[in-house]
Amino acid sequence: MPLREKSEAIIPEDVAYLARKNLKRLKHTGSIREYVKEFSTLMLEIPNMAEEELLFNFMDNLQSWAEQELRRRGVQDLATAMARDCPKRKALNAMIEEKEQEGDAKMGSLQLLNALKAKPMPKTPQSKGLMYVEALVNGKATKALVDTGATHNFVSEDKARRLELQAS
Repeated sequence: MPLREKSEAIIPEDVAYLARKNLKRLKHTGSIREYVKEFSTLMLEIPNMAEEELLFNFMDNLQSWAEQELRRRGVQDLATAMARDCPKRKALNAMIEEKEQEGDAKMGSLQLLNALKAKPMPKTPQSKGLMYVEALVNGKATKALVDTGATHNFVSEDKARRLELQAS
């Protein structure tokens, strides 16, 4: 069976199972940005994972300094842990910026997710970023990654099939 046919033969339960296995093995070894990207990708493949379990996995797989800092700041939800804009310096990117200023980091630029529960900020030049939302599509609950700076959003073929979407 050709590779393409094999990948189409994977059923959604297998996708979620494999994503859970990969999430369990995931470790923060490179940049925070890479870790968040990989974590987010896997998280979206697991439809019914509880917020508390997601937060535990996210925190537990971070490098110890990052996990300790988030605990010190009292992070209680995944959106805050992955927040991009943190005017009061409560989120992960604030501590990364502090570390970069100390000269320890080779993290590059850090662009994490917008927290949906963030407090409104005064009008400033608009920043563009990513955010996760829970959506109802064709009566099915799903999580979506929205790029607030993009003119178009895309759906993977696999997700479109699961949500019974028609291409137009």
